[in-house]
Amino acid sequence: MKRIWQAGTAIAAATLFGAYAPSILPHDEAALEAARGLDGNTYFEARITEVDGRAVGTVERVHLNQEGQVEALDIRWRAGWTADPFTLTQSVDRFSYDRSANTLISDARADIMRSWAEEDARIVARSGGLPVNRVGEGVLAGAELVAADGTPLGRLVNVETGSDGAIQALVTVQQTGNWFRSRAERQTWPAENARWDASERVIRLTAGI
Repeated sequence: MKRIWQAGTAIAAATLFGAYAPSILPHDEAALEAARGLDGNTYFEARITEVDGRAVGTVERVHLNQEGQVEALDIRWRAGWTADPFTLTQSVDRFSYDRSANTLISDARADIMRSWAEEDARIVARSGGLPVNRVGEGVLAGAELVAADGTPLGRLVNVETGSDGAIQALVTVQQTGNWFRSRAERQTWPAENARWDASERVIRLTAGI
């Protein structure tokens, strides 16, 4: 596979986490396509590299949206023999696919992704889940929102995003009252400190919200 360079035309929209959109040489550009919507087996069978080709990855887990499509990937990255591997969850929109080389290409460098992974690890250790922007709204759809003490706050029905595409607020609907006098209560919650717990499929709000 020809080396990927940062010079010119973007291969993917990279709006979250302050990432840039990398570029390729003109004769390589036509070989790339969006990674979203690929056959599910492709994510496990393809070679995985970062934008500079200096790190390789292995898919450890896929996250599906409500339609059963792959929405995010947990990838274990290795950058050289001397550096420790690290795992990072990224949206499929952060990848492009070179079909001729059967290669998924992340849109960020290994050093940036390592910093993200370290930050995520600290957050997970402290709050028990990933920032909601790391997995994206497709994975979160229909999830239960709970308070820090476990109190149910309703089911997620919508998200509100900013100009950069990052999730800013979570909209839930919760049934209140009894079975013959029930009503749906709609509420909006700030997403800044919301955490996604994949094992329980819940979005947990921190005590500070």
